[in-house]
Amino acid sequence: MSGSLTRSILTAAALIALVAVATFAAVSLLGGSSVGGGAVSGGADGGAEVFNVYFDGNGGDPAETKVQAERGSRLSEPVQPVRVGYLFGGWYRESVCITPWNFATDAVGGDTVLYAKWSFAPLSGAEA
Repeated sequence: MSGSLTRSILTAAALIALVAVATFAAVSLLGGSSVGGGAVSGGADGGAEVFNVYFDGNGGDPAETKVQAERGSRLSEPVQPVRVGYLFGGWYRESVCITPWNFATDAVGGDTVLYAKWSFAPLSGAEA
């Protein structure tokens, strides 16, 4: 390869790297994320902030479901996860399942993770 061609390739690679770093920095400064998380702007018209809500299956299937919801909105309850040998007990605000999420009254205030609560399923007569 000629020297000028090599310099051109290296210059192009450096510019691509610079654009990638600048894009990442801009997204970080604006409070967003290039891979999820952070509020999503409602747009130039000043629309509502949109947040990520994760339903963590906590050992169940599906393992995780993600939806987006506007600040102050109520969530629709997702399809119940399943887990062999367990009964689903609802969605909770923390992984230790102390505070239940009330789909009728609780509103989204930011990025949120809700955790599935499980209890052992009683054995039926055929399994006992």
